[in-house]
This record gives sequence, structure tokens and C-alpha cells, in this order.
Amino acid sequence: MHRPPRPSHLRFLALTAALVGLGLASTAAALFCAARDDRLAPLPVTGSLLFDEKLEQLRRKGRLDFRVLALGSSMTLNNLNSASLVERLGPDRSYYNAAAWGMKVSDTRSMLEYLLARSQPEVVIVVSGPMDFYGDASAERVLPERFDEVLGGTPYPLLVARYFDLFYYLSEAQRLRLLRTRRDDFDSVALDAWGGVPLDLRYPNVPTERWAQRAEAEGFSEAAYADLEAMAAKLRRQGIGFVCAQSPLRRPALAGAESRLARHWQRVAEILARHGFDFYNLHRSLELDDSEFADYSHLNAQGARRFTDALVLAAASELTIRKTPKDAPEP
Repeated sequence: MHRPPRPSHLRFLALTAALVGLGLASTAAALFCAARDDRLAPLPVTGSLLFDEKLEQLRRKGRLDFRVLALGSSMTLNNLNSASLVERLGPDRSYYNAAAWGMKVSDTRSMLEYLLARSQPEVVIVVSGPMDFYGDASAERVLPERFDEVLGGTPYPLLVARYFDLFYYLSEAQRLRLLRTRRDDFDSVALDAWGGVPLDLRYPNVPTERWAQRAEAEGFSEAAYADLEAMAAKLRRQGIGFVCAQSPLRRPALAGAESRLARHWQRVAEILARHGFDFYNLHRSLELDDSEFADYSHLNAQGARRFTDALVLAAASELTIRKTPKDAPEP
């Protein structure tokens, strides 16, 4: 025979329930305020804040079938000016910049494989730098199963329950608010509407070690060249355009490395040519002032606009963009 709970037990249970309820309510209120102030961190799905932000952006867009896709490292993320590119692509050409920090060529190939299995773009754009070919990928960055969780229709409450981390949400709130609103930081995640991050940095407001850094010209990976070849071959087989470009580097950064970099660029050009694509090496044809660089290889928004305009003009046939009268060469 069960005895009814004693009044003291009932009071204890009521107090416990009240404290638990108060804790949950306080947590919910804190998260609500963070979300309202745009300080709520994205779901910690991939281990990369930038990738997590992009997954949230793509989930809100509800699509992956963009007609023009940009892939690669921060060379693509920061050095392509989205507004300039979209303006030239025209209103019927959807575009997204899926690039992220630290992506090696092998990572870019993995991202390409992931996206091609789920969409059919007309053109893929990759802006590379020598650093993208150094060594092999150090960590797995493209996580198809986790990407699919966020983008493949899993109900959002289930995602929150699976990846919920209160300490992460609260500890990242203040830092994230700054990174989402400021573009004068190389870690900025202030994404534009197309996934790019234009930088608002110029000398002397750049760390000395970044401004004075020199381009390395050793340690190029054979695997990276093989990955580039595989990408070019697959895009050619599927009838997809490929615009692979090198953005300008600060001239002082190349001191002593010019000949080795020239050999690297020649090899990239030969790989692409084997599959019917051009290599748009704008380092050789576009002269930028120091005021248009964020460091030795990243461009700020001003430099990115000039580079993007020049790239669009150079690759007009691949991007199927007609030259406007102002672009036509003077007689």
C-alpha cells in the first residue's frame, strides 16, 4: 500500500520544480535576448564559425541551386566583391559564395563534389593564392552528413536539441556580435547577402606581421595539383564553366620568389588548358595600390571591387556576360 507524500516532501518537490523552471526560464530569456540582439551564435555543427554562419544563411535561403557558385579559401571569400559580380551577372543569374577560411585545394574539391551532387550550376569560380597549394588539408572541413542535417530539411528544433551547448551560446555572444557587424577584422563573419565578406582594412590599421608577410614559393603539393586537375576534368565533363583566377599580391611580398611562383602559375595554367579552361592570373595584369590591400594577399572592399570588375571583363565569355559599351576597347 502506497502512502501519500508527506507535506514536507511535497514542498521539496514543489521547490525543486520551481527552481528548475526558473533556471529554464532564465536560460530561455538569455537566449531570446541574444537572438533579438543578433548575438545568438549559429548551431555549432562544423567546428567552424564561418561555416556554421553560412549554413544558417543557406538554411534561411532554402536553396542550393545557384547558377553561379564561388568556392575556395579566403581568397575567394574576401577578394570577390559580391555586389559587383551580381550587378554584372544580371538579375536572372543567382549567385552564392561558399568559400571559407583555410580551404586548401583538396577542401575546395570536396566542397565542389558536395555541391555538384545537390545542384547543377552553370559556372564555378575559384580565386586561389599560392597558399592554397601548400601541403595537404590539415583537417576535414567539408562534412556532408552535417551539412545535410542543416540544409536537408531536418526540423530546426531537432537540430537545436542535438547541438545545444549553453556555454558556447553565452560565451560567444559578445564576440559574435562584433564579428557580425564589423569588417575590420580578418575573422569577420559579417556575410553579405551572397555569402562573401568584404574587408574594411587598409594600412596602417593592419597587424605588422600580416602586412609585411611574404608569399612562400616552396612546399607546393602534388596532391593539390591533382585535385585541381580532377576539378577541371569533372566540370568539363558536366559542361560547367570554370573561372579559376589569381588575385593580385602586394609586389613586396614576392621578393625573391618571383621565378618559383611563375613556375607554379605556369603549371596551374597548363592543368586548366588541358581541359579547355583559361587561368586568369590578374596578378600580372592588374596593378593595385597598397590602399586596396588588407594584407599581402587579401584585398579590402575597394581592391576586391576593382579585381572583380577586371575578372568579369576578362572571363566574360566563360561567365556568358556581354561587354557593355563602357567596357569596349577604345578605337
